[in-house]
Amino acid sequence: MLEALQNYGFDIVILLALLVISSMFVGVCCHAYSRYSEIHFGRVT
Repeated sequence: MLEALQNYGFDIVILLALLVISSMFVGVCCHAYSRYSEIHFGRVT
C-alpha cells in the first residue's frame, strides 16, 4: 500500500514537471513567433 502511494506521488511529480517544462517551451515558441513576425513586418531589425 505504501509503495503504491509512493509510486503515485512520483508519477504526479513527474507529470507536474513535464507540464511546467512544456508550458515554458510553448512560451518560448510564442515569443520567437512574435519576434519573427515583427522582423517580417519591418518593425524590428
